[in-house]
Amino acid sequence: MEKKKLMIMTASIGFGHDKAAEAMKAKVEEKDSDIEVEIIDFMDILQPDMSKLIKKTYLKMIHTLPSWYSLLYSATQNIKSQNSAIDLANYHINKRVVELLRESKPDMILFVNPMPSNIVPSLLKKGKIKIKKATLITDYAMHKGWLNDEIDCYFVGREELKEKIIEASTKKPEIHVTGIPIEDKFMMEVSQKEIVGKYGLDIEIPIILVMGGGLGLGSIRETITTIDEIESPMQTIVLAGRNEKLRGKLQAIKFRDDHVVRILGFCDNVHELMTISNILISKSGGLTMTEATCKKLPVLIINPIPGQELINAKYFDGLGTASYIKNIKDLKMAIINLIFVNPKRREKMAKMCEKVMKPDAANKISQIIINQLKEQ
Repeated sequence: MEKKKLMIMTASIGFGHDKAAEAMKAKVEEKDSDIEVEIIDFMDILQPDMSKLIKKTYLKMIHTLPSWYSLLYSATQNIKSQNSAIDLANYHINKRVVELLRESKPDMILFVNPMPSNIVPSLLKKGKIKIKKATLITDYAMHKGWLNDEIDCYFVGREELKEKIIEASTKKPEIHVTGIPIEDKFMMEVSQKEIVGKYGLDIEIPIILVMGGGLGLGSIRETITTIDEIESPMQTIVLAGRNEKLRGKLQAIKFRDDHVVRILGFCDNVHELMTISNILISKSGGLTMTEATCKKLPVLIINPIPGQELINAKYFDGLGTASYIKNIKDLKMAIINLIFVNPKRREKMAKMCEKVMKPDAANKISQIIINQLKEQ
């Protein structure tokens, strides 16, 4: 019997989308070896100059002009953006998309980024290519940019998103409230003693993990200098992602003698670092918040990207698993409170993580996909 083929289409703008794609590929292949899985980066389909411009503009807006990004997010939420996006795609990539799909011949496409999820399904309709289409929304926010009436099936992180898709859709797609998939290693037990020893840390002294995503974004410098103001022994692990320029600047900072600071670049063992940490300080990307919740790690959210991350921040703050710090001036007291003054609150946040986490998301989504492929 000929193997079924699943194409997972991401777009390498945000690192979380790529991680979700990899988690789904691994889980589908683990559950059914008769299904071939291929990850396609939508940015590779675009002309190189356009791809470069989109990435550069996106990073510029969220890093130095967040208010512009906020306006763009709001504006595109309230208009039927699908038509203009498709017109742009028709001009630049219609032929490339159709050729790719006719050559690859997938039985199903899973979109994990809003750009291809919005554009590609309509191109398939125009090209008269019939393929099962599903979208995995990788945030706890719902933006119309994710939606297309040609999508057959959606996977979402919470019930409210299901209701919003129903309201916005003219057709009736399948909608599964599964949670957001993360790698299996975030559910595995690891030795705290071994990991602490690996980084030359002390298990008896508080450990704070500071992250800025795969691109090293956010107020990382301000965050770690704020931690350094705390007049008690502290240990901080900082992940600068792939931002080597930032990493160099952070390594040049002189910290207090009773503070141990480890400045790291991109790491593939975030699950281990979360295991040994008392608090995570981070933006509120969908994958990061899901990973922290599954590790039962309380989060102090600082400077989320306007739009989807701001909604994520308010959502997890409301759940009680995180605290959204609106002003970095309040960060020092928030840390002191959770670590020294009111550790029971930190314990309560960890228990809320356990209550709301959906560690089985990848398993549920993959099984639904496998069942749909076998029904074809």
